[in-house]
Amino acid sequence: MTLRGVNARVQGVFDVTFDDGRLPLEPIPAFDPGDADRMRALGFNLLRLPLSWSALEPTRGAYDPAYLDRIAAIVGLCERRGILVLLDFHQDAFSKEIGEDGAPRWVLDRLLGPNNYPYLGGPLTDLTARRLAPAALDAFRKFFANTDGVQDDFTAAAAVVARRFRERRGVLGYEIMNEPLAVVLPDGAAALLAFHVRVATAIRRVDGRHLIAFEPDTIRNFLNQAPIPTAPFPVAGALYAPHIYT
Repeated sequence: MTLRGVNARVQGVFDVTFDDGRLPLEPIPAFDPGDADRMRALGFNLLRLPLSWSALEPTRGAYDPAYLDRIAAIVGLCERRGILVLLDFHQDAFSKEIGEDGAPRWVLDRLLGPNNYPYLGGPLTDLTARRLAPAALDAFRKFFANTDGVQDDFTAAAAVVARRFRERRGVLGYEIMNEPLAVVLPDGAAALLAFHVRVATAIRRVDGRHLIAFEPDTIRNFLNQAPIPTAPFPVAGALYAPHIYT
């Protein structure tokens, strides 16, 4: 099978809004039956759907069933038209609080300390600067060092999604993290591999059917190279998914 797909940020799934008076980062379009019909008419059979940890688990340990329902609605629209969906655990500059999307605020509080990072709002006009800002780099550094066991929370959230969608024939698989930045650690390659294996293992425990995609460090997008593994990825059904920008 040849897959021809698009990446679509969808209103209600891609979380860039705030409930404290800050302006939304950017407008996010809805995805309706007409959009799915147009995809098929244009020959597309894959939708990469970016998910937001901040919307899935706004409070630690409490997963929003309405958010999962919204994801399921998009999967259903696509499924009925023969379009596969890749559920992508997305992030850009780690979190909407300091970047564009990703981790919830309580994660930043644990990694950086409450009120110890800028609470940014919209409109989003400076994403590159946010990606390289000290708060984002420090958050990535501490996340991939598994500070305070925060990867356990991410892994549990990924398993919640996999458990919900394990029987859906319209799901191609799960992408562990969009453009991870582990190079900020001295041994970032090993830390990133350990993270991928941890999350993939948890997903595979609840879903033995769907693919699990993983990316190299985002630095590969600029250098056009990534470390060559010395052994096969240890979890079955894995898909190597680099972004070919160079």
